[in-house]
Amino acid sequence: MSLTSALSTAVSGLQAAQQNLQLISSNISNANTEGYTRKTATQQNRTVAGIGQGVTVSNYSRQVDQSLLRQINGETATLQRQSTLDTYYNRLQAVFGTPEANSSVSHLIQSMADAFEQLAADPNKTLTQQGAVTATSNVLTKLDDMSTEIQDLREAADKEIEDAVTTLNNTLDTIETLNTAISKAVAADTPSSDLRDSLDIAIKEISSYMDISYFFKSDGRVAIYTQSGRPLIDETASTLSHTASSISTSTVYPTNINALNVGSTDITTELRNGKLKALVDLRDTELPNLQTELETLASTLREQINIVHNQGTGFPPPQTLTGTLDTTGLPNASDDLTSASGTFRILVSDAAGSQTEAFVVDLTGDTNMADILASINGAAGNTTVTASVNATSGVLELTTTGTGISIQDIDSAITGTATTTAAFTKSGSFSYVFGMNDLIVANDEFNEAGTMSVRSDIVSTPALLSRGQVNTIPAGQTNAGDFYISENDNAVAQLLADKFTDNISFSASGNLGATSATLSEYGSQLVSEQAARATANNTNLDFQQTFVDQLDVQRSSISDVNVDEELSNLIIFEQSYAASSRVISTTNQMFDELMNLI
Repeated sequence: MSLTSALSTAVSGLQAAQQNLQLISSNISNANTEGYTRKTATQQNRTVAGIGQGVTVSNYSRQVDQSLLRQINGETATLQRQSTLDTYYNRLQAVFGTPEANSSVSHLIQSMADAFEQLAADPNKTLTQQGAVTATSNVLTKLDDMSTEIQDLREAADKEIEDAVTTLNNTLDTIETLNTAISKAVAADTPSSDLRDSLDIAIKEISSYMDISYFFKSDGRVAIYTQSGRPLIDETASTLSHTASSISTSTVYPTNINALNVGSTDITTELRNGKLKALVDLRDTELPNLQTELETLASTLREQINIVHNQGTGFPPPQTLTGTLDTTGLPNASDDLTSASGTFRILVSDAAGSQTEAFVVDLTGDTNMADILASINGAAGNTTVTASVNATSGVLELTTTGTGISIQDIDSAITGTATTTAAFTKSGSFSYVFGMNDLIVANDEFNEAGTMSVRSDIVSTPALLSRGQVNTIPAGQTNAGDFYISENDNAVAQLLADKFTDNISFSASGNLGATSATLSEYGSQLVSEQAARATANNTNLDFQQTFVDQLDVQRSSISDVNVDEELSNLIIFEQSYAASSRVISTTNQMFDELMNLI
């Protein structure tokens, strides 16, 4: 080998050592950089005419197991779905509580039952009357809080979808830029390993939001598709779109909630995993199912209590009974009033509860609201009571010129449908259907849980609570056969208390199957079911987190920088660099000696 060849070989060794030292320096400095993978240089013997002429660095490589990365990305999608569900379940639990908690709806319903037991024991005491009103208000406030939280969480989920779309679009734009840079590097045969690290990070970001499939092209670019085959990025990045909506109980996808689109294609129902899947499920399935369960409890509570409350009267009774059913349209829409039959009695009493006037109203043959008004106003013996429909609210009003008015049902029966008046779907006695003495009222018949309250005049005057009922003076007593009411009568108060121990049939609702239970038991089932789902998801989340962590340990052992190992390599290449330098120095001395000989 000539001196020139020796010098060239030594220089190549020096350059190779420099390149490896540069890589080692980069590895050590990025040892704690998220997503950075250890880089190595591949050295190759350089030959000329079969004779070794030093060394060359043929390429730079990353220490990566792509199949392991694919598995991690897939499992990360599952982890993010469960983590998102866990976040929302925890927020629900903060409001719903546990069945045994004092603030739970089941406990508050039981407290309401206790309050009515106390009312039945002392019906004429202001303290027990106020206690029953307060206990009822506490239940309704809790139902409202639960309903509000459900809708707030649905709206939050929808807003998170909008925010996620912004993040995904930005990430897809980043991938498009990286694809271009990588393909240029591959074409120019220049290093692209750091660019590929950034690409892996971006792919993992996409996979945390949705289930994807992807592959790498020969020029290093990546193509990403949804699992259903919608292109997210191939030659260029697609644009995702979603605009968040204002959410209420009547807001549902796709009627009045905007779609999640890739380009112009709706992929809302195609999602299978990831954070977006959890958000869509929460918004469109999980939380609406819970709202349905809550509505079942709320509507049943209102119905059962109001049916009984309408059987009685407060003491002293009011001069005007104001219904809660909006009858707008009924006077000219007989198809809304399917049938009306039977009779009920109206009692007008004095301050002591004694009869001043009593008459029977017969509904037989009535086919619309006008007929019912005529039956009341034209009833035999009616000289002081006027029935009318409030021009503003559309509710039925019964007003007496006497002191107080009460209703005693005999066998009245009214059935309604929902063709013109959406709220007219109840069937039962006259007083119950028209809500002439409801305890619980709702501002929205289709969102009872979120809009129910105790009737305002009962809140201000608890004595209007139904405790007794219209009674008949027995034979042998003064004014036998007359009707009266008494402040010490507890008949209806006891019926209200007993209602909380009745087993009521609940139809299948949300995630709860059909069942027979008391009101408190159903409330407990509702809370327990949600708590069970939260617990099950949390268990799955813990398992999934452990699994992903184990996979990441495997990835780390392959791809992460081992500083100790890099320091060992540093010593090796320092020595290589020094040796190559020594060869160059020696060769130069030999050149000098040769020149001196000439």
